[in-house]
Amino acid sequence: MYEKCGIFGIISKQNTIPILLNGLKNLQHRGQDGCGIGYIENNELCNIKKLGLVSVLENDIQNITSNMSIGHVRYATSSKKQCCDEVQPLLSKNFLIVHNGNIPFCKHVYDTAYLRNFIETYENIEDALIQLINTISGVYNLLILTKDSIYVVKDRYGFRPLCLLQNSHSISVMSENVAYSESKIIKEVEAGEIIKISDYNTYSTIYKFNHNQQKFCIFENIYYEFTEYKF
Repeated sequence: MYEKCGIFGIISKQNTIPILLNGLKNLQHRGQDGCGIGYIENNELCNIKKLGLVSVLENDIQNITSNMSIGHVRYATSSKKQCCDEVQPLLSKNFLIVHNGNIPFCKHVYDTAYLRNFIETYENIEDALIQLINTISGVYNLLILTKDSIYVVKDRYGFRPLCLLQNSHSISVMSENVAYSESKIIKEVEAGEIIKISDYNTYSTIYKFNHNQQKFCIFENIYYEFTEYKF
């Protein structure tokens, strides 16, 4: 069933890169066409992405140290599978983005690039994300890495799972908590919610779309591998 992708983001007192790589391996069942990581190095946004399984990244990450990172495993749902340019994270001037979902009405550009381009039209990223929630109903989970934060975004119907976790040295967010089982689930990100993770022990909801309608993809149950995470 080639329909899902997996996303994982973390801020920690420790180096997040080995944690991220292992987490993406644990999410490999959600995407096997391509993989990538985004991180901060010398106050610059950086990314590494390749076609294939997560193991292809191992040689590239050995000397990287970063306390903030995001990652993605991909099933190609909206474009050609063999195209590394479309493997995530996608880089923008001021952020990196990973996306789990599908925006079916996109024309002339694949869906993650469409979302990146939408955000780029705003000077303030928080304003952009609020407008995204109010303008595009779904389907998407997003992680946005800036130089000082990770933003977590779930579409207003909450179609895909996304959970927030914490332990003594990190806050993380992921498609399934199997990605980092050493942490405890704080909450499931709510439909239409935007969360800002500022450091390893601080997060806050900066916006919540005001409605009580929620829809959930029943096929997600096929993907769950960790029995403690149920809906």
